[in-house]
Amino acid sequence: MRSPSITKATLVLGLLVGLGLSNVNCVVNNKNTFVIVGNVFQEGDTCQLTASTTELRTFGTLDLAMAKEYDLFPVLSNRLPNQIAITGNVDTTVASNDIRVKRYRISLKSSGTATEYDRTLEVNSNFIITAGGTLSVQVLLVPPQVINELRQDAVFNGNVSDVRQVRVELSARLKFYGETLAGWGVETDWFNYSILLCRGCLSSAEDIKVADGETCFGSPDAAQLKGGCSLGQDLPVDCRLCTQNANSEQDKAFCVP
Repeated sequence: MRSPSITKATLVLGLLVGLGLSNVNCVVNNKNTFVIVGNVFQEGDTCQLTASTTELRTFGTLDLAMAKEYDLFPVLSNRLPNQIAITGNVDTTVASNDIRVKRYRISLKSSGTATEYDRTLEVNSNFIITAGGTLSVQVLLVPPQVINELRQDAVFNGNVSDVRQVRVELSARLKFYGETLAGWGVETDWFNYSILLCRGCLSSAEDIKVADGETCFGSPDAAQLKGGCSLGQDLPVDCRLCTQNANSEQDKAFCVP
């Protein structure tokens, strides 16, 4: 199984595409106004996300046997400058170049499943990115209903030993829409993100230190369990924790390492 690819380089994958008004100002002339920088990589079990991180994930892995959803954590950057209003001898920063993000669109496609999958989702949002600032946001990229649909696909059903070897690519695309507080419409380009789908591939029994005779189906101390912040997403999961969080009794069979 491939490990999720990590890059230290900042990825600038979004550009200003359209504006809602025809008047000319600094927004029109700025080609990198509102961008998606990349997907934040969660460090270990800390679950702490900041917009200043330079560690970005370039593709993900989703284990259908235990995952309830797939969360993406893109960093959005507002590259418009602060605007200064001069009143007498006093300079005052005004917020007209702050961007209010109103919605985002998700496109999910896969041709590797037995039934070709193609779904578009539209989600409302409401948060502000200050001029010159960045913000890390949480996006439910693959919601529970989609995971349930994918889990029922024929390629993920059948003999456990065979299904555990199956890898299917899900192509996900994400785009944000909003406007500046002055009323200018802005949007990012599409952000492309690939997810490897599997059923049971992230279950692991490596480096488990337990008493003699204890198995993955025992009752280990909670401190011995590991698996990151989002079970079944990207990182290997202690098979005992996988078993406890399997989506169904049938899925428990896919949690055996």
